[in-house]
Amino acid sequence: MHRKKYIYEYEGVEWSIVEAPKQIFFFEAELMVGNEAEAEGARQRLVAAAEALQLAIFTPEEYYEFVSMLGREVNKNIAW
Repeated sequence: MHRKKYIYEYEGVEWSIVEAPKQIFFFEAELMVGNEAEAEGARQRLVAAAEALQLAIFTPEEYYEFVSMLGREVNKNIAW
């Protein structure tokens, strides 16, 4: 599936606004960690940053449903 991504850095977090077909928009937030022990702290920082911006965060179940919906309704196979 073709997606447009607009990437920004804000307060040390990489934010992507993703535009998928059918006018579906969502965001992604990323932090780099040096090892697995830092992962939970990074997750907590991302959650706090999203909440500060009043952005809703998917639960694991909601994320699965969203990705499944993209697969059914938006994604297309591309033949080369």
